[in-house]
Amino acid sequence: MQPAFHPLSSASAEITLRSKDELFYSVSAETLSRTSAWFRTMLSLPQTSAESTKEAIPMDENGDVIASLLSIVSGTDLPDLDNIDKLEAILQAADKYEMPLAIATLRMALFSPFLHASPIRLYKIACRMAWEREAKLASSRTLTLDLFAPEVMSELVALEPAHRDKLLALHRRRRDALAESLDNTTIFYANLRGTPCNRNDGVNRCTAPLDHGAWSAFKYAFIRRVERGLVGEELDGDFYRMRELWDLRMAHCHVCKRIVYNMPNTLENLQKIVKELPKSIEVSAPRVSPVYCVVDRGLSLGSGLVHDRAEMGLVVCRSYGSNRTVNGRPMICACDAVNISTLSSQAAFWCLLDS
Repeated sequence: MQPAFHPLSSASAEITLRSKDELFYSVSAETLSRTSAWFRTMLSLPQTSAESTKEAIPMDENGDVIASLLSIVSGTDLPDLDNIDKLEAILQAADKYEMPLAIATLRMALFSPFLHASPIRLYKIACRMAWEREAKLASSRTLTLDLFAPEVMSELVALEPAHRDKLLALHRRRRDALAESLDNTTIFYANLRGTPCNRNDGVNRCTAPLDHGAWSAFKYAFIRRVERGLVGEELDGDFYRMRELWDLRMAHCHVCKRIVYNMPNTLENLQKIVKELPKSIEVSAPRVSPVYCVVDRGLSLGSGLVHDRAEMGLVVCRSYGSNRTVNGRPMICACDAVNISTLSSQAAFWCLLDS
Protein backbone atom coordinates (compact mmCIF):
# COMPACT_ATOMS: atom_id res chain seq x y z
CA MET A 1 0.00 0.00 0.00
CA GLN A 2 1.38 3.38 -1.03
CA PRO A 3 1.87 5.88 1.81
CA ALA A 4 -0.53 8.84 1.82
CA PHE A 5 1.47 12.00 1.14
CA HIS A 6 0.07 15.36 2.14
CA PRO A 7 -0.51 17.86 -0.72
CA LEU A 8 2.03 20.12 0.94
CA SER A 9 4.73 17.59 0.07
CA SER A 10 7.35 18.19 -2.61
CA ALA A 11 8.41 15.36 -4.90
CA SER A 12 12.00 16.65 -5.02
CA ALA A 13 12.37 16.94 -1.25
CA GLU A 14 14.99 14.84 0.53
CA ILE A 15 13.31 14.38 3.94
CA THR A 16 10.08 12.53 4.71
CA LEU A 17 8.19 13.06 7.96
CA ARG A 18 5.55 10.60 9.17
CA SER A 19 2.79 11.89 11.44
CA LYS A 20 1.25 9.95 14.29
CA ASP A 21 -1.82 9.28 12.14
CA GLU A 22 0.29 7.91 9.26
CA LEU A 23 0.37 10.92 6.95
CA PHE A 24 3.62 11.58 5.10
CA TYR A 25 5.25 14.92 4.32
CA SER A 26 8.21 15.40 1.97
CA VAL A 27 10.19 18.47 2.98
CA SER A 28 13.51 19.83 1.79
CA ALA A 29 16.42 19.44 4.17
CA GLU A 30 17.29 23.09 3.56
CA THR A 31 13.88 24.27 4.83
CA LEU A 32 14.08 22.14 7.96
CA SER A 33 17.68 23.11 8.72
CA ARG A 34 17.00 26.80 8.18
CA THR A 35 13.83 26.98 10.26
CA SER A 36 14.42 24.45 13.05
CA ALA A 37 17.40 24.16 15.37
CA TRP A 38 16.21 20.67 16.33
CA PHE A 39 16.28 19.41 12.73
CA ARG A 40 19.48 21.33 12.00
CA THR A 41 21.24 19.44 14.78
CA MET A 42 19.72 16.10 13.77
CA LEU A 43 20.61 16.49 10.09
CA SER A 44 24.18 17.48 10.95
CA LEU A 45 24.80 14.13 12.63
CA PRO A 46 26.70 11.52 10.59
CA GLN A 47 24.40 9.05 8.83
CA THR A 48 25.09 5.31 9.01
CA SER A 49 24.15 4.81 5.36
CA ALA A 50 22.64 6.57 2.37
CA GLU A 51 19.43 4.62 2.90
CA SER A 52 18.99 6.05 6.41
CA THR A 53 18.35 9.52 5.00
CA LYS A 54 15.42 8.16 2.95
CA GLU A 55 13.59 6.61 5.88
CA ALA A 56 10.53 8.50 7.11
CA ILE A 57 11.15 10.30 10.38
CA PRO A 58 8.39 9.39 12.86
CA MET A 59 6.77 12.38 14.55
CA ASP A 60 4.74 12.46 17.77
CA GLU A 61 2.23 14.97 16.38
CA ASN A 62 -0.82 14.36 14.22
CA GLY A 63 -0.99 15.40 10.59
CA ASP A 64 -2.94 18.60 11.14
CA VAL A 65 -0.31 19.94 13.54
CA ILE A 66 2.61 19.01 11.27
CA ALA A 67 0.91 20.46 8.18
CA SER A 68 0.19 23.72 10.01
CA LEU A 69 3.75 23.94 11.28
CA LEU A 70 5.29 23.27 7.88
CA SER A 71 3.01 25.73 6.11
CA ILE A 72 4.16 28.48 8.50
CA VAL A 73 7.90 27.82 8.28
CA SER A 74 7.88 27.20 4.52
CA GLY A 75 5.94 30.40 3.87
CA THR A 76 3.34 28.69 1.70
CA ASP A 77 0.27 29.59 3.75
CA LEU A 78 -1.04 30.41 7.20
CA PRO A 79 -3.37 27.85 8.76
CA ASP A 80 -6.55 28.89 10.54
CA LEU A 81 -5.33 30.47 13.77
CA ASP A 82 -8.63 30.98 15.55
CA ASN A 83 -8.85 27.87 17.73
CA ILE A 84 -7.03 27.83 21.06
CA ASP A 85 -6.70 24.02 21.18
CA LYS A 86 -5.11 23.92 17.74
CA LEU A 87 -2.88 26.91 18.46
CA GLU A 88 -1.55 25.39 21.65
CA ALA A 89 -0.86 22.04 19.96
CA ILE A 90 1.06 23.77 17.15
CA LEU A 91 2.95 25.90 19.68
CA GLN A 92 4.03 22.84 21.65
CA ALA A 93 5.39 21.29 18.46
CA ALA A 94 7.10 24.53 17.39
CA ASP A 95 8.68 24.81 20.81
CA LYS A 96 9.79 21.18 20.75
CA TYR A 97 11.40 21.48 17.31
CA GLU A 98 12.78 24.95 18.07
CA MET A 99 11.17 26.88 15.25
CA PRO A 100 11.39 30.60 16.08
CA LEU A 101 9.34 31.82 13.10
CA ALA A 102 6.44 29.54 13.98
CA ILE A 103 6.67 30.51 17.65
CA ALA A 104 6.60 34.22 16.80
CA THR A 105 3.58 33.72 14.51
CA LEU A 106 1.69 31.73 17.13
CA ARG A 107 2.60 34.26 19.79
CA MET A 108 0.80 36.98 17.84
CA ALA A 109 -2.17 34.75 17.05
CA LEU A 110 -2.67 33.62 20.64
CA PHE A 111 -2.91 37.16 21.94
CA SER A 112 -4.92 38.61 19.10
CA PRO A 113 -8.03 40.46 20.32
CA PHE A 114 -10.05 38.33 17.91
CA LEU A 115 -9.19 35.03 19.61
CA HIS A 116 -11.80 33.93 22.13
CA ALA A 117 -9.96 31.98 24.81
CA SER A 118 -9.81 31.71 28.57
CA PRO A 119 -7.54 34.43 30.01
CA ILE A 120 -6.15 31.96 32.54
CA ARG A 121 -5.28 29.47 29.79
CA LEU A 122 -3.51 32.24 27.86
CA TYR A 123 -1.74 33.28 31.06
CA LYS A 124 -0.56 29.70 31.57
CA ILE A 125 0.82 29.53 28.03
CA ALA A 126 2.58 32.89 28.37
CA CYS A 127 4.18 31.87 31.66
CA ARG A 128 5.31 28.52 30.25
CA MET A 129 6.93 30.27 27.30
CA ALA A 130 8.40 33.02 29.51
CA TRP A 131 6.54 35.71 27.56
CA GLU A 132 6.49 38.51 30.11
CA ARG A 133 4.47 41.06 28.12
CA GLU A 134 1.81 38.51 27.19
CA ALA A 135 1.65 37.15 30.75
CA LYS A 136 0.90 40.65 32.01
CA LEU A 137 -1.69 41.17 29.28
CA ALA A 138 -3.41 37.87 30.06
CA SER A 139 -3.38 38.65 33.79
CA SER A 140 -5.16 41.95 33.09
CA ARG A 141 -7.87 40.02 31.24
CA THR A 142 -8.57 37.99 34.39
CA LEU A 143 -9.76 41.10 36.24
CA THR A 144 -13.32 40.36 35.18
CA LEU A 145 -13.14 36.80 36.55
CA ASP A 146 -14.09 35.53 39.97
CA LEU A 147 -11.02 33.41 40.65
CA PHE A 148 -12.88 31.34 43.22
CA ALA A 149 -15.84 30.46 41.04
CA PRO A 150 -15.90 26.66 40.49
CA GLU A 151 -15.49 26.92 36.71
CA VAL A 152 -12.43 29.16 37.14
CA MET A 153 -10.85 27.23 40.00
CA SER A 154 -10.33 24.18 37.79
CA GLU A 155 -8.08 26.26 35.54
CA LEU A 156 -6.44 28.09 38.41
CA VAL A 157 -5.25 24.94 40.17
CA ALA A 158 -3.60 23.77 36.92
CA LEU A 159 -1.17 26.70 37.01
CA GLU A 160 2.34 26.37 38.33
CA PRO A 161 2.31 27.51 42.00
CA ALA A 162 4.58 30.51 41.36
CA HIS A 163 2.42 31.70 38.47
CA ARG A 164 -0.81 31.11 40.38
CA ASP A 165 0.54 33.08 43.34
CA LYS A 166 1.29 36.08 41.11
CA LEU A 167 -2.26 36.05 39.77
CA LEU A 168 -3.81 35.73 43.22
CA ALA A 169 -1.53 38.52 44.46
CA LEU A 170 -2.75 40.80 41.65
CA HIS A 171 -6.39 40.34 42.65
CA ARG A 172 -5.53 40.77 46.33
CA ARG A 173 -3.59 43.98 45.62
CA ARG A 174 -6.57 45.37 43.72
CA ARG A 175 -8.95 44.63 46.56
CA ASP A 176 -6.63 46.05 49.21
CA ALA A 177 -5.90 49.19 47.17
CA LEU A 178 -9.62 49.77 46.63
CA ALA A 179 -10.44 49.27 50.32
CA GLU A 180 -7.67 51.67 51.34
CA SER A 181 -8.90 54.36 48.94
CA LEU A 182 -12.54 53.97 49.96
CA ASP A 183 -11.52 54.43 53.62
CA ASN A 184 -9.51 57.57 52.85
CA THR A 185 -10.98 60.46 54.87
CA THR A 186 -9.39 63.06 52.57
CA ILE A 187 -11.12 61.72 49.47
CA PHE A 188 -14.42 60.76 51.12
CA TYR A 189 -15.57 62.79 54.12
CA ALA A 190 -18.23 60.15 54.79
CA ASN A 191 -15.47 58.22 56.57
CA LEU A 192 -15.43 60.91 59.29
CA ARG A 193 -17.78 59.69 61.99
CA GLY A 194 -19.99 61.95 64.08
CA THR A 195 -19.85 64.96 61.74
CA PRO A 196 -22.87 67.28 61.94
CA CYS A 197 -25.06 68.10 58.97
CA ASN A 198 -24.18 71.84 59.13
CA ARG A 199 -26.87 72.85 56.67
CA ASN A 200 -27.53 76.58 56.99
CA ASP A 201 -30.76 77.89 55.46
CA GLY A 202 -29.98 81.47 56.46
CA VAL A 203 -32.01 81.19 59.66
CA ASN A 204 -30.98 77.97 61.36
CA ARG A 205 -27.99 75.62 61.20
CA CYS A 206 -28.73 71.89 61.33
CA THR A 207 -26.43 70.20 63.84
CA ALA A 208 -27.87 66.70 63.57
CA PRO A 209 -25.18 64.00 63.24
CA LEU A 210 -25.09 62.45 59.79
CA ASP A 211 -25.74 58.74 59.36
CA HIS A 212 -23.24 57.29 56.87
CA GLY A 213 -24.74 53.80 56.86
CA ALA A 214 -25.44 54.06 53.13
CA TRP A 215 -21.77 54.79 52.49
CA SER A 216 -20.65 51.78 54.56
CA ALA A 217 -23.07 49.52 52.70
CA PHE A 218 -21.86 50.85 49.35
CA LYS A 219 -18.18 50.29 50.23
CA TYR A 220 -18.83 46.68 51.21
CA ALA A 221 -20.85 45.99 48.06
CA PHE A 222 -18.27 47.67 45.82
CA ILE A 223 -15.36 45.68 47.28
CA ARG A 224 -17.35 42.47 46.84
CA ARG A 225 -17.91 43.37 43.17
CA VAL A 226 -14.14 43.67 42.68
CA GLU A 227 -13.56 40.33 44.42
CA ARG A 228 -16.12 38.65 42.16
CA GLY A 229 -14.56 40.08 38.99
CA LEU A 230 -17.42 42.46 38.25
CA VAL A 231 -15.19 45.53 37.99
CA GLY A 232 -12.63 45.75 35.20
CA GLU A 233 -10.40 48.66 34.28
CA GLU A 234 -13.23 51.20 34.47
CA LEU A 235 -16.76 51.54 35.81
CA ASP A 236 -19.49 50.15 33.56
CA GLY A 237 -23.26 50.25 33.32
CA ASP A 238 -23.73 47.48 35.88
CA PHE A 239 -21.92 49.59 38.45
CA TYR A 240 -24.27 52.53 37.92
CA ARG A 241 -27.22 50.20 38.44
CA MET A 242 -26.05 49.06 41.86
CA ARG A 243 -28.80 49.29 44.47
CA GLU A 244 -26.26 50.52 47.03
CA LEU A 245 -25.24 53.36 44.70
CA TRP A 246 -28.88 54.40 44.37
CA ASP A 247 -29.22 54.37 48.16
CA LEU A 248 -26.13 56.58 48.32
CA ARG A 249 -27.74 59.07 45.95
CA MET A 250 -30.87 59.21 48.10
CA ALA A 251 -29.11 59.44 51.49
CA HIS A 252 -30.25 62.52 53.42
CA CYS A 253 -30.13 64.12 56.82
CA HIS A 254 -32.88 62.65 58.99
CA VAL A 255 -33.71 66.11 60.39
CA CYS A 256 -33.45 68.71 57.60
CA LYS A 257 -33.72 66.19 54.72
CA ARG A 258 -30.83 67.65 52.71
CA ILE A 259 -29.06 65.28 50.31
CA VAL A 260 -25.83 64.21 52.03
CA TYR A 261 -23.46 63.33 49.17
CA ASN A 262 -22.23 65.31 46.19
CA MET A 263 -22.66 62.48 43.68
CA PRO A 264 -20.81 64.02 40.68
CA ASN A 265 -17.67 64.44 42.82
CA THR A 266 -18.14 61.03 44.43
CA LEU A 267 -18.46 59.27 41.06
CA GLU A 268 -15.48 61.14 39.65
CA ASN A 269 -13.35 60.03 42.61
CA LEU A 270 -14.55 56.43 42.28
CA GLN A 271 -13.75 56.37 38.56
CA LYS A 272 -10.25 57.70 39.22
CA ILE A 273 -9.65 55.12 41.96
CA VAL A 274 -10.66 52.23 39.69
CA LYS A 275 -8.42 53.44 36.87
CA GLU A 276 -5.46 53.56 39.26
CA LEU A 277 -5.93 50.04 40.65
CA PRO A 278 -3.23 47.45 39.79
CA LYS A 279 -3.97 45.93 36.39
CA SER A 280 -1.34 43.23 35.82
CA ILE A 281 0.99 40.90 37.65
CA GLU A 282 4.27 42.13 39.03
CA VAL A 283 7.35 40.68 37.34
CA SER A 284 10.38 40.83 39.58
CA ALA A 285 13.71 41.09 37.78
CA PRO A 286 16.45 38.75 39.03
CA ARG A 287 19.23 40.33 41.02
CA VAL A 288 22.26 39.30 39.02
CA SER A 289 25.72 40.38 38.01
CA PRO A 290 26.14 39.90 34.23
CA VAL A 291 29.19 38.31 32.67
CA TYR A 292 28.99 38.14 28.88
CA CYS A 293 29.99 35.03 26.97
CA VAL A 294 29.24 33.49 23.58
CA VAL A 295 28.41 29.81 23.23
CA ASP A 296 27.28 27.56 20.44
CA ARG A 297 23.78 26.36 21.28
CA GLY A 298 23.91 22.64 21.97
CA LEU A 299 27.42 22.27 20.52
CA SER A 300 30.94 22.47 21.91
CA LEU A 301 33.28 25.33 21.14
CA GLY A 302 36.91 25.64 22.04
CA SER A 303 35.95 26.54 25.59
CA GLY A 304 34.11 23.23 25.93
CA LEU A 305 30.86 24.82 27.10
CA VAL A 306 27.78 22.73 26.39
CA HIS A 307 24.36 24.18 27.17
CA ASP A 308 21.24 22.20 27.90
CA ARG A 309 17.69 23.44 27.60
CA ALA A 310 15.87 23.74 30.91
CA GLU A 311 12.52 24.95 32.15
CA MET A 312 11.65 28.64 31.77
CA GLY A 313 14.56 29.36 29.46
CA LEU A 314 17.38 28.55 31.88
CA VAL A 315 20.45 26.71 30.70
CA VAL A 316 23.38 25.34 32.68
CA CYS A 317 27.02 24.87 31.73
CA ARG A 318 27.18 21.07 31.73
CA SER A 319 30.89 20.71 31.14
CA TYR A 320 31.60 22.50 34.40
CA GLY A 321 28.72 20.90 36.26
CA SER A 322 27.17 22.43 39.35
CA ASN A 323 30.57 23.34 40.78
CA ARG A 324 31.25 26.07 38.22
CA THR A 325 31.73 29.32 40.16
CA VAL A 326 32.70 32.91 39.49
CA ASN A 327 33.92 34.96 42.43
CA GLY A 328 32.90 32.12 44.70
CA ARG A 329 29.28 32.08 43.52
CA PRO A 330 27.54 29.42 41.37
CA MET A 331 27.12 30.34 37.72
CA ILE A 332 23.94 29.79 35.73
CA CYS A 333 23.05 30.98 32.25
CA ALA A 334 19.74 32.69 31.59
CA CYS A 335 18.76 33.41 28.02
CA ASP A 336 18.48 37.13 27.30
CA ALA A 337 15.97 36.49 24.51
CA VAL A 338 12.23 36.16 24.99
CA ASN A 339 12.51 32.39 24.89
CA ILE A 340 15.52 30.17 24.47
CA SER A 341 13.99 28.46 21.44
CA THR A 342 14.24 31.70 19.47
CA LEU A 343 18.02 31.57 19.50
CA SER A 344 20.09 30.26 16.66
CA SER A 345 23.40 28.45 16.97
CA GLN A 346 26.37 30.67 17.77
CA ALA A 347 23.88 32.53 19.98
CA ALA A 348 24.83 35.01 22.63
CA PHE A 349 23.86 34.20 26.21
CA TRP A 350 24.03 36.30 29.34
CA CYS A 351 25.80 34.31 32.01
CA LEU A 352 24.25 35.45 35.25
CA LEU A 353 25.59 35.05 38.75
CA ASP A 354 22.90 33.71 41.04
CA SER A 355 22.47 36.15 43.90
